Amino acid sequence: MKKVRDALVEVAIIVLVGGLIGAVLAVVSNLFVIGVQWFGQQREASDILSLPIGGDTVSFSSLVFLWAAAAVVVFLKTSLGISRWAGPADSMYAAHQVNEPLDIKTGMASTLAAFASASGGGSVGQYGPIVHFGATMGIWVKRFISSRLSHEIYLGCGVAAAISAGFNAPIAGVVFAHEAILRHFSVRAIAPITVASVSASTLSNYWFPHTATFEIIHQAPSLAEIVPFLVVLTPIFALVAICFMLSLRYTARRAASSSLSPMVLPFVAAVMRDVFEIVPPILKESAYGIGCTTWEVVTKIVLPYTKTGVVGGVMLGLGRALGETMAVTFVIGNAHKLSPSLFGLGNSIASTLANEFAEADSELHVSSLFALGLVLFLITFAVLSAAKFMLMRMEKAQGTKT
Repeated sequence: MKKVRDALVEVAIIVLVGGLIGAVLAVVSNLFVIGVQWFGQQREASDILSLPIGGDTVSFSSLVFLWAAAAVVVFLKTSLGISRWAGPADSMYAAHQVNEPLDIKTGMASTLAAFASASGGGSVGQYGPIVHFGATMGIWVKRFISSRLSHEIYLGCGVAAAISAGFNAPIAGVVFAHEAILRHFSVRAIAPITVASVSASTLSNYWFPHTATFEIIHQAPSLAEIVPFLVVLTPIFALVAICFMLSLRYTARRAASSSLSPMVLPFVAAVMRDVFEIVPPILKESAYGIGCTTWEVVTKIVLPYTKTGVVGGVMLGLGRALGETMAVTFVIGNAHKLSPSLFGLGNSIASTLANEFAEADSELHVSSLFALGLVLFLITFAVLSAAKFMLMRMEKAQGTKT
């Protein structure tokens, strides 16, 4: 009976924590977005500080709102003694610290400052501050509802609820909380995070009904048509997921065994290091023994022996670069043309998707962008597969590593 009672108490705590965090984030997320939109409409419709210039009337209301927002931000920082504003990165960092270094006052003040800045027309996103507020709310709830759940689970609940309420995507909230906050799949965390995410999405749609971002106009197929495909495809998808997770773990073990962490140095250099280690030491020692210099050993022994692995490492770097988005977008010029110069204006698939997806106003345009995304996926998959194949051939050919 004691085990049953403890299990029921734990279920009740999970429902209470997830439901409370989801309800708060459903209200705060929608009020944040609605408030920013309302202030934006007032800013556009206002005639504050309109001056006749050159026969036309020029309104400086945007500057007035921006100055007012700046004044509010400065007031919050000085009156509350905030040394540094916090954001989603602080939430991710706090999830992996024992002492919960996430200050509630700073989190609340950062959310208010972001709201004031966005309402005044500042260059602040709407959903980043909401995500951090969700993490702050999770820590705040933990102080009042003590349980065996760790603080990173409370953080995950808040972040999942923020994503779910902000984007009306409960599944995305659960996945994001595990990938970005917990950094691993947790059986103990899946229940409270799911409750928080579903609660936030459900209450958000109930209290603040709004149209869906994407509407499916086609009639849904019957259950009898779907079940056979699910029976066949479910094992296949499960196998793909298992292979993907095994490949991630294998890559993590290889990275951990290297003294050059790919998180610090370019991972191409890390791959090159592993490839160069494949060269049997006896070859290099023999070359040194007959009087070769270090340069001759590298050019005549190491590189010829590892040329396939070197090409594979370069292709891995190419596969990583193919998906680069914002860094390329800022400098590439965004011109749809082929330039003969490496320094000329151009474009890439990733930068095209980043620039044009929000402005796509026709079905053909949106479909073309989705098709570009598929092409980018196929190209990247082909490049990375070829690189992996070359590295596997290299390891197989060299035999036992000494």
